[in-house]
This record gives sequence, structure tokens and C-alpha cells, in this order.
Amino acid sequence: KMESVISSDIGLDLTVIKGQSVPVNNCWHFYTNGDSVNILFHDSNEFLDGMNRIFPVIDKYNVLILAFVLMDTHVHFILYGDFDSCNLFIHEYVRRTSMYLSSKYPGRNALKSIEISHQVLEDDRYLKMAICYVLKNPVSAGLPYNAWDYPWSSGPLYFRHSDTWASPKW
Repeated sequence: KMESVISSDIGLDLTVIKGQSVPVNNCWHFYTNGDSVNILFHDSNEFLDGMNRIFPVIDKYNVLILAFVLMDTHVHFILYGDFDSCNLFIHEYVRRTSMYLSSKYPGRNALKSIEISHQVLEDDRYLKMAICYVLKNPVSAGLPYNAWDYPWSSGPLYFRHSDTWASPKW
């Protein structure tokens, strides 16, 4: 039943007509302002810890992550769910990250001043553009990655399917 609600909310059950927008419901782009803190993640171990914080937080709320990226000074999440649950998710994620940073770097104010913002995604075009924006964030920041190679995002999940040209040869 949940799958049919999601399909309906994000327009997957509708016939798409070229040039016509498909309305979507309960989709949000939540992000932190990279200018409001000096750094969130210092090195690959901190990025890994940031990735590992996602599951226990998402597990608390009735929210699905459609795309995400962790950058050194900010994060982006494209979320599906009611606004209150999505808002609680991002605030809990930032709170846990702040606690981690405070314990690792004593005397630091952690993330008290970080700005959290959101945008409602109301149609399929805006949803797809937001997902692309999030996945291309590392490339746009000048990092030496493709969207499918950046390890601290959902990009590899979108592009790295087995037996495709983008799949790694393990």
C-alpha cells in the first residue's frame, strides 16, 4: 500500500505527456547553508561517520531519501514524506552531527549557527532538477569526481548498476 501512495504522490502512476508537468506531493529539498559553518567533515573518516549517521536517523522517521550529498561545509537531502517528518529528520541529522563534532573537537560551538533551509518540490520537472542539482554538487564545487564516483552521495546508487558501462569491475 505504501508503494502505491508513493507512486501516486510522485506521479509514477500517471502517463507522462511530453511538455506537460506532473504534480508531485510530499517531496522536499532540505539543505544546510555552507557559509554558516567553517567545516562539517574534515576527512574521509568524518564523511564515513556522516554517512553512517543517516540510517539511524532515517529509521526514526517515516521519510524516504530520494537523493543526498554530503559536502565538507553543507549537506543536501531530497526527501519524500510529510513536511514535519522531513523537517525532524534534517534537524536530527544536524543535531547528531553537531554532537559528534563537539565531542571530537572540545570547546567548539559545533553547529549552533548552521542555517537549515528547504524548498517544496511541486512537479516532476522540479523534482528531477533538484535531484540533478544535488548529485552534481561535488562536480560543481570543482571536486575531481563524476556524479557516479563521489562516495559521499547517492550518486553511485543512481548510476552504478551491475552489468552497465558505469559499474565497477570488482
